Amino acid sequence: MKKLPPKPIMRFEAQRKISRFAKQHRSGETIDLNEFFGTIVLYALSADENDLKRLLRINMAEVMKDLKPKRKFDA
Repeated sequence: MKKLPPKPIMRFEAQRKISRFAKQHRSGETIDLNEFFGTIVLYALSADENDLKRLLRINMAEVMKDLKPKRKFDA
């Protein structure tokens, strides 16, 4: 099994990459999804429980914000 670097180093690298992705997104550039999801996994491996809960709350809020009500047809 591959030995992972210490958690503070993994966390720093993940945060650095996430800020780079944010800059790319703001400037309208495309983001490599494989690298993005790999970075999110790297962050999740290095995060503590509170950080993970915060990450999930942010993502769930974004998803719920984008949900559109489905039209219901009357019978």
